[in-house]
Amino acid sequence: MEVVKQRESVFNEQWLVVISTDHGGEGTGHGNQYDLPQTRYVWSILRRPDLATSTELPIVNSVDLLPTMLNWLNIPVQSSWNLDGVVLF
Repeated sequence: MEVVKQRESVFNEQWLVVISTDHGGEGTGHGNQYDLPQTRYVWSILRRPDLATSTELPIVNSVDLLPTMLNWLNIPVQSSWNLDGVVLF
C-alpha cells in the first residue's frame, strides 16, 4: 500500500485496490461445508484514494465487485453481458 500511495502522490495516479476471497470456510477443509453459513459469506476489502476513513458498506455480494471495478475503469457495462451485481460506489 505504501507503493500505491507513493504512485498516487508522485505520479498523480488513482488506484482502486480490491481484495477478496472466493468463499468462506471453517477449519482448513472443504468437505461437507456447503450448507454451513460461514462458507457462504465472503469478505472483501475495497480501497479508493478519495475515502479518508474506513466505511462499512451494507450487505455486499461478490457479484458487485466486477461492476464496481468496471465503473472505476470507466468501462460501460453492456446489458448483453447479463452481469449480476451493482456498482458499490
